[in-house]
Amino acid sequence: MSAPSDGAARNGDKIGKDVAAVSASSDERGLEALRDVQLEVTVELGRLQLSLGELAQRLVPGNVLPLGKAADAPLEVRVHSRLIARAEAVAIGDRRGVRILEVVRDDGGAP
Repeated sequence: MSAPSDGAARNGDKIGKDVAAVSASSDERGLEALRDVQLEVTVELGRLQLSLGELAQRLVPGNVLPLGKAADAPLEVRVHSRLIARAEAVAIGDRRGVRILEVVRDDGGAP
């Protein structure tokens, strides 16, 4: 079998680039179609595990429930329970908000 000519190699490169361009534009169209999908974003302050009896006993106005995180630990930003970022609490006028400190990769680390 003979090696491809320079013209065939160039045509192969062009076809590869065309396929990549079509694939990229398909990905962009797919992402564009998803831009209006609504997601519930949750900001988690901390967690506490209690039995039902403990919760019933402690769930009283004025009672403090200690959480497992340090007071200065970042908050966790989650989408459908999946950690996507870490943040800190901020005040925005008379409303609460969060400042994103880092975005988390799929494996839980920073990008």
